[in-house]
Amino acid sequence: MYLNEYMADYPKEKIVFWLMQEITEDSRIYYKPNKQDDGTFCGFYFVIVRWISTDSDSDVWDNPEISVEYSGTASYDGMRHLYQGSEETDNKGYLYYPSMKNHIKYFETLLKLTRIYCLGFGDDYEYYNVK
Repeated sequence: MYLNEYMADYPKEKIVFWLMQEITEDSRIYYKPNKQDDGTFCGFYFVIVRWISTDSDSDVWDNPEISVEYSGTASYDGMRHLYQGSEETDNKGYLYYPSMKNHIKYFETLLKLTRIYCLGFGDDYEYYNVK
């Protein structure tokens, strides 16, 4: 599956039109904040992708083949749905040789976005000593 073709499961949109943040050299998160009618944030949708290969000589992120690592939604009070892999990238529920360091960075990134876009996110996560 190529990046420019990949559509999120929900909402059914191409993720290349969402906001993007680089997580590691070979991974990115694409996310779309969810706003209420009054303009306040009430969560976000996201897809974390990993670069597999590209035909470009100049930019490795110029429509590369990707693997979806995680996708899901966060609501007003925090993370609601988290899915691993994707049928479209032939890795649903399975990650091949996962880098634990990268996966820690994925979850740190999700936590940062949760603190920004989930206004009802409480301090209960301090119980787990997450800063």
